[in-house]
Amino acid sequence: MKVFAMGTLSSMANKERYARFTKALYGVYSTMEDEMDKCCAEVPTSANDVDNNAEGIEKIANQNSPVVYFWSRHSEILRRSELLRKDILAVTKKDDLCDESSYSHATLEYMKAIREAGDQDRQNGTGRLLGHAYTRYLADLMGGSVLGTPTRLALRLEEGTPEQYSFSFPRDRKAYVETIYNDLNESGKIIQDDDALLEEIVEEARAAFRHNIEVYGEEPIVVDSARGIQNIISGYLFHTP
Repeated sequence: MKVFAMGTLSSMANKERYARFTKALYGVYSTMEDEMDKCCAEVPTSANDVDNNAEGIEKIANQNSPVVYFWSRHSEILRRSELLRKDILAVTKKDDLCDESSYSHATLEYMKAIREAGDQDRQNGTGRLLGHAYTRYLADLMGGSVLGTPTRLALRLEEGTPEQYSFSFPRDRKAYVETIYNDLNESGKIIQDDDALLEEIVEEARAAFRHNIEVYGEEPIVVDSARGIQNIISGYLFHTP
């Protein structure tokens, strides 16, 4: 948690640092969402479709996939990659997001792990991608939403930026988070008779945490986190009437 906190504060040291950090997150989210979309190929991904379309529900059940069960219900609200792309373009004109050679080593390793999990899920009906989804999206929902204003003020960003921390909840945040947890549990029940597969999901979540630590701590964070704190303080003072 210390690395996560200092890494986040470091991203507020200046716009260049913020752009690199946000690009790393874009690489992670775009890969994760692409892999889950592949798992849901030809299955309704709209929450409304799932709720109102009996055929869609049957397809999901037939897939016998915990990833399909979870992502088909929450993809529209949880998606972050396009918002991250907008946040990057808001501070830099360098649009090289499709060029993987421009990503850091830690980010590439994280993306590789996500792709391997997706391959396994599609081949064997496992749910390893849920470990990655849990690690990133629950962090966004539980605490990430409070980072929008400090980031905007610290870096003097335009109103409405960054967008990555904004969610359009179908109801209040607390109720939606409870729904996320319930659906993760329901996803696990699909493979509950196989303790080994359930442990794979847990281990994948542990691996995702390790990859996050590498990404958040890849650049020096002690001095930059101090600069980030200074920027937040001055940002609030600057915007105080």
